[in-house]
Amino acid sequence: MLSVIEWADLSFQLTPVFASISERLILASYFSINLIVGSAIGLLVGLFALSAAFLKRHFQSALARGTSPRAPHKLIAGIGVSALFAVLLTLQPQIHGYSVTLLREAEKFPHLGRPLTAAEPELSYFVVMGLFIGCSIIWTLARESGLWSPFLRRAWLLGLLVIIGAAYYVDSRVEVQQYEYSLHRSMFLLATALAMALVASIFSSPAAARLAFAGRGSLLKVILSAIVAVLLAAVAFTFARFDNNQNLKTQVFYRTTQTKQYFKLAQWALDFDRDGYSPYLGGGDRDDSRADINPGVTDIAADGIDNNCIGGDLTEQGIEDWQRQFTTLHGASNPARPLNVIFFFIDTLRADHLGAYGYNRNTSPNIDKLAAQSSVFQNAYSPSPYTYEAAPKFMQSTYWDAHNETWTEALARNGYNTILFPRRLSMLLRHVKGMEQTVDASKYSEAFRRIVPSARTFMFPILTVLTSPTQGLTSGHRLSIATTVKSPTPTIIWADCLTGWNRAAASTTRWL
Repeated sequence: MLSVIEWADLSFQLTPVFASISERLILASYFSINLIVGSAIGLLVGLFALSAAFLKRHFQSALARGTSPRAPHKLIAGIGVSALFAVLLTLQPQIHGYSVTLLREAEKFPHLGRPLTAAEPELSYFVVMGLFIGCSIIWTLARESGLWSPFLRRAWLLGLLVIIGAAYYVDSRVEVQQYEYSLHRSMFLLATALAMALVASIFSSPAAARLAFAGRGSLLKVILSAIVAVLLAAVAFTFARFDNNQNLKTQVFYRTTQTKQYFKLAQWALDFDRDGYSPYLGGGDRDDSRADINPGVTDIAADGIDNNCIGGDLTEQGIEDWQRQFTTLHGASNPARPLNVIFFFIDTLRADHLGAYGYNRNTSPNIDKLAAQSSVFQNAYSPSPYTYEAAPKFMQSTYWDAHNETWTEALARNGYNTILFPRRLSMLLRHVKGMEQTVDASKYSEAFRRIVPSARTFMFPILTVLTSPTQGLTSGHRLSIATTVKSPTPTIIWADCLTGWNRAAASTTRWL
């Protein structure tokens, strides 16, 4: 059902993208993965549900000691089984990572950041346990709905349809390509769980079950056999030809909601060496029998093996050419004494709402004054619209997960005093490495507006004369402003600001 909805939606949305009718048909064949993986998920969920129900029955019987189980026995047994399954599910890295991602989204709230960060490993189990209990409640209601009155049953089915539609709308229309591992994965799980509950509710009625399995004549068998044959042919075509059309491959992973999740699940299931990359469906692994060969490893020069599965084996000459180009581009032609740097990191600020970039309202007078004397970059792009993915790449000056030394670590290694003024302490300390001092601005009242004043007060004994700014101002998902200052010792000051989420936050640029 969800696959049909998404296919119809994308067929309309991607009309300008399709080069021919054949591309529409090819994309439709990719949706066969949804049916295969969805069926596998349904089977696994059914096995989990039956196992949990079996354990719960025996557990509550043991607690009742031969008598009829009462409500407290059932409650304790349910919590115990949920805790057991939460521990088992959390052992799976992907499930554990999802629960941690939900916690880190909650850590963005100023008063929740510190306690959640401190108890993150323990709380991740409770998150999974809560999800398991929620799914158990939905499963129980779906099974019992067949015994309800017609009015209550129709209201239940209508409610499921409305929530499924709302989940799909949020997944496909809200913060697209952002919060992939929190908001969108949650909407996918919600829509999938409720779709299963809808099907189970429909067939929970004895009359509906009899109608579904009655009258299976030879014609119906022929039709079902033809559908299965077409489905298997589409699956075989998808596995064989998915990497051949990069346009459609991009649409699957960046424009779909349900389909990309099913593809990722298929890649995970078909990653037999468990290195995080599959040789199928665009996973990029060219040798799935060796975990040390995949697109995420560093290529070893002149070993005769394409370790990272990109562009063949790396040669010593290739390394020398790259180092020569890198030195030419980044080497200082006229080295001078180290200068101090003030760096403002403004998250979620739109460049097209700044006067420096042509906005007609006076939203950023101070930034505009700075830009008038500075180098302004018109074509700077974030490596990702998602903060947790963009921040490490930004700090490493790369567009991929290179795991390089951050530029703040390089400055610290070269004798700089490094001071961090974060508002979101838990997030920034993961990515802004090499900072010797940390001043948590969230402890001040009105922390949103206190970051720059607190930084100014802290820096006053150090910074004496502010010179004309010489460089800085990048645009894109985040705007950064850098200016040099005179000081007896080399120092870098990092101040984190957050804006763009509400109307009150729009005035941030006025006091910067």
